[in-house]
Amino acid sequence: MPRKKKPRPTIPEPLESTAEIITRLTTTNGIPAIQLPKIHNIVASFFSGQRIDVRTVAQYARNVEKKPRFNGVIMRGRNPKYTCLLFSSGACNIMGVRTLADGKLAARKVARGLQKIGYPVARVENWYPVNFVASAETGMVIRIPGLYRKHGLSPYVRYMPEHFSGLIYEYLGNEEGTRGKVTVIVFSNGKLMFLGARYEQHIFYAFEHIYPIIAEFAIRSRQGSKVE
Repeated sequence: MPRKKKPRPTIPEPLESTAEIITRLTTTNGIPAIQLPKIHNIVASFFSGQRIDVRTVAQYARNVEKKPRFNGVIMRGRNPKYTCLLFSSGACNIMGVRTLADGKLAARKVARGLQKIGYPVARVENWYPVNFVASAETGMVIRIPGLYRKHGLSPYVRYMPEHFSGLIYEYLGNEEGTRGKVTVIVFSNGKLMFLGARYEQHIFYAFEHIYPIIAEFAIRSRQGSKVE
């Protein structure tokens, strides 16, 4: 019996392009482009079109690793550099790419690799990104305890310095959902980490939201000048 494809999650699309948000950040808000977030990793999911025997894939496919306690196989590739987790159900997760185009190309390479070892109908179905990971260097030194004292009553802000040095801020976007939900980790050296975004624009919406909040608690820039 053929496997029923998992439906793609319904998430409202952003109303602006990434370029439009960046223009607003750099011109209207006056934020230097060097401080804007940079995408480091995109995780995407797709269905290969059929069930697969992971032992066969591990034995005959190239650049594949089978770990004893993992119920799938790990396939790695170059140009673009990627890692793919393949499961017997036919579900595949691509990670390690930095652009959507590279993610789609990596998925096609995985499908071609399966075709070469006896899965002629292998293809890329229902491809979609599930997580964007990015970071930003704001160049500010931030008073994390002061930031937490002001915003710590919110259930969406967490700070436990005895366990982790960063403050975790859950950005919830807007009611319509077009700005997404993103986890932002704020470090005292001004570095920001963004996790869980479903669209690239969500990263920049979260950055636009958090930047004035952390700027209020900036002691100075890392170059030593006092922040106005």
